[in-house]
Amino acid sequence: MGVNFLWGGAEMNLDQLRYIVEIAKTGSISKASKNLYISQSALSQSIDQLEEEVNLKLFVRDTNGSRTTIEGLRIVDHAQSVLKAMSNLKAEARQLQDEKFLSFKLGVSNELFAPFAYEINQFQKKNPNFLLSIVEENTKDIIQAVEDQELDLGFIVINQAHYALLQNLKFTYCLPAQFRLYMSKDHPLAKKKEISIADLKAQKFVLFKDEYIDDFVKFFEMKYGSLKVSIRTTAFKLVLDTLRNNQSISVIRDTQFNNNLNRIVMDDLLSFDLSHIYPDHFALGWISNPKRKFMQLENEFVEALNQGLKRVGK
Repeated sequence: MGVNFLWGGAEMNLDQLRYIVEIAKTGSISKASKNLYISQSALSQSIDQLEEEVNLKLFVRDTNGSRTTIEGLRIVDHAQSVLKAMSNLKAEARQLQDEKFLSFKLGVSNELFAPFAYEINQFQKKNPNFLLSIVEENTKDIIQAVEDQELDLGFIVINQAHYALLQNLKFTYCLPAQFRLYMSKDHPLAKKKEISIADLKAQKFVLFKDEYIDDFVKFFEMKYGSLKVSIRTTAFKLVLDTLRNNQSISVIRDTQFNNNLNRIVMDDLLSFDLSHIYPDHFALGWISNPKRKFMQLENEFVEALNQGLKRVGK
C-alpha cells in the first residue's frame, strides 16, 4: 500500500517524491525512467499530474533534458528530507521488530574461509538471538540477490571484467587473489622453474567448479588449444587428493587454497605463478545494497568477520 499525504492542499505519494528526486539527479526523464524501472511515458505522466496538483512547474524540458526550476529545487529538497525520514522510520521499525531475534542472510562465493567459521561461532555464542543463514552461490547470483535485497550481505571474488555488475552496490575491498598452478611436490613438473603452455597442454587437470576457473579454461582453449580436464568437482578435498596422487594438476585461487574451510594440511603440494599465461587478478570483498541500512548488531557481526580476514591477510 502506498503512502499518501497532503502538501499544500495537493495529494502526493512517496513514488512521486522518488521520481522528482531521480529526475533532478540525472537531469533526464529518459535516464530517470531507466533507473526507476518504469516507462518514460508513465514517468512523464506522473510528473505532469504532480505539477498540476501543486500548481508549480518543477522541471523545464527541452532537447537537452530536464532542468529543475527554482521552485522545483525547493520541492526536491523537501522530497529528499521526506524520503530520508521514511527510510529512518522503516529502519527504526525493523529494529523494534527484530529486537528479540535478528535474521541475517550472508552470501559467499566459494570463499568461506576457515577464520569466518571461528568468528561466526564466537559471535553467535555472545549473541544467541542472531540467526545467520549462509548461502553459497556464484558471484553473479550473489550480486543480483544483494541488489534485490534477498541477501543482506555478500562476500565475493570479482575481476575487472565484471566490475560493471557492481554499479548499484557498495563494494568494500578486502584482499587480492590470483590463480596459481598447484601440484604434488613429486609431480614431474615440480622441478621446473617456470611452467610453459606446452607443459599445461600435456597434463591432466582436476578442477574445482568455479565460474572464474571456467573463464580460465575458455581463455586458454581459445588462445592455445584444448586442455585435458579429467575431473570437475565441487569437492575441494577430492581436488587435493587427486593432486597428491600425482594424477593431475590444478588451477586454484591462492585464497581458496591457503584458507580453506576444512583446514586441510597441504605441505606436500606446491604452486607456480601463472601470470605470464593468464594475467587476470581478482579482488575479494563485501558487497551491500546502499538502500539496506544496517543495525548495530549487524555492523558488529561484519566487524567480527573482518577481524578474521585480517588473520587471512597476514
